[in-house]
Amino acid sequence: MVDDRPLTDGEPESCSESDRLPHSKTANSAIWTNIAPELKARYEVPQDLPPEMLALLMQLNDRRADE
Repeated sequence: MVDDRPLTDGEPESCSESDRLPHSKTANSAIWTNIAPELKARYEVPQDLPPEMLALLMQLNDRRADE
């Protein structure tokens, strides 16, 4: 079904109904819980990371722990 309404100021062209739904921490957690094992199964995780990459991953991990 195509939405033929004219776009309003600030509304991106690709905006869909699901884009307007609020995302909760619980929903994000559920998404990652389902996606992470699939990604790990499909892609080999390198064992040796460059120091910059390791630092970024540690920052992301800290942010997730704070949530």
